[in-house]
Amino acid sequence: MNGKWIGEILPIETAPIERGTDYGPCLLGPAETGDDWIVGWWNGAEWKDSNGFAFAPLVYMKLATLSEVSLTLGLSLPGS
Repeated sequence: MNGKWIGEILPIETAPIERGTDYGPCLLGPAETGDDWIVGWWNGAEWKDSNGFAFAPLVYMKLATLSEVSLTLGLSLPGS
């Protein structure tokens, strides 16, 4: 993420995902069913929300992981 904690909002079709490879966390939304924005991820097969339910977003924004944020701020995580 090159020091950025969040990315830009992009169409879901442009997400750099591959079958069998996780991607995320991402801010996802709104879904084709009209759901709210959620934090979720690509689990290697489909988009999931934080509860593990399948989700069909129209757009996404890549979010930084906790480890990326802590490295940027110079913090150490418990157990690291």
